[in-house]
Amino acid sequence: MMKINALIIMIAMMLASCGEHLPSGVDNKPPVEKKDTVFELVWETQMDSTQHVVGGIYHQVWNNTVIFSGRFEDPPTLYAYDEQSGKLLWKYINKNGLKDKIIYSAVKEDIYIGITNDGVFGFDLNNRQMKWQINQNQMNIKFGWNMTIRGDYIYQPVYWNFGQVNNSSAKIIRIKYNTGEFETVYEIASVDSLMDGFSAPVFWKNPDTGHDIMFFNNQNWNYFKSPQEVSQDLIGVDVDTRQVLWCNAEFTPVASNGAIHPIMYKDNIITGGDWSMYSFDARTGKLNWKTEFAELKPWSLWGTAEHLIVENRLYCKDDGRSIWCLNADSGEVIWHNPDDGSNCKPSTIYYKDMLVYVSWGKGAIMVLDAFTGKRIHKERSHNNSTFFSDVVYDKETDMFFTKDFIYAYGFKIHKPE
Repeated sequence: MMKINALIIMIAMMLASCGEHLPSGVDNKPPVEKKDTVFELVWETQMDSTQHVVGGIYHQVWNNTVIFSGRFEDPPTLYAYDEQSGKLLWKYINKNGLKDKIIYSAVKEDIYIGITNDGVFGFDLNNRQMKWQINQNQMNIKFGWNMTIRGDYIYQPVYWNFGQVNNSSAKIIRIKYNTGEFETVYEIASVDSLMDGFSAPVFWKNPDTGHDIMFFNNQNWNYFKSPQEVSQDLIGVDVDTRQVLWCNAEFTPVASNGAIHPIMYKDNIITGGDWSMYSFDARTGKLNWKTEFAELKPWSLWGTAEHLIVENRLYCKDDGRSIWCLNADSGEVIWHNPDDGSNCKPSTIYYKDMLVYVSWGKGAIMVLDAFTGKRIHKERSHNNSTFFSDVVYDKETDMFFTKDFIYAYGFKIHKPE
């Protein structure tokens, strides 16, 4: 009996000794990981159960509706979903007129503007019918890079007689958004083996004259030179007089910013070229600053993501993996994220001091801290697919929209505490 009592006392002492090393009230369970609440999926909708690749890159929001375009193989096709529920409200397939896929799109008031492989059209969203169509193929016109809407006009870069040396030209035409009437605003004829290629224009109202000035990049394509040997111009044209205000011919020896339009900041115009970003005075074309990114040499492209300016911060993405934030006044680099920009889609949404965009290279929706460039969140598709298209935002519903190859998505982003 004494032996048993001694054993009980010894065990009790050992337990008491162990207890001295445990904080009071702690049950020694593994710590609970804090759940990531940045991304909130509101809805997802399969666009077409018979297809595995559906929809283009650009999407539009209109009147509490998000509008996606159809497959690349489709004639002009629109899917309209309720923004808050993801319910398909209506679908439109163009069966008369233009027959090819939608490449670029925009919305002006109640008119959906679509640029296709064979032309351009205006679609009345209220009546859900074509308002006008222009078959540009029949005029030997080929679409260029995107478009810009200014006032009542769509400004579209195009090629006339594309590929016919000495018998072709690059143009910027403007189309009345509600009627389809159009005219040429600016044109350069090809010379020898040179083929000009315009970006979509960006606009600045000259405070001295009150005239609209459109600025655009021109890539001097040449059949006998490699892309690294092709130069780039920056041109400013007075829309009212149709006269060139100034032209910085071959301001960069390597053309790398033709597909993405320049961007205005105060009375300056900012654009990319070679492996650099440039800022010019809008009145004179004089260089304000130039920032080189040595790691991008000997050649880079600013060709998939639009430049974005918020306050005095310039956000830009090259065609590699990098994202840069520059001081738009001086060109000084504020931060550089070398990993999270793989093949970004066109739009970057600035939201509550965060950057929200789609990286096709990562197949994900990305969220970065806008002041540091640090990654906050990466959201991959869970449907055996990959995010590959633009992301759009609607302020009224405080929601974002995008798609992978199969599903359309509505989601919210919550800033971490």
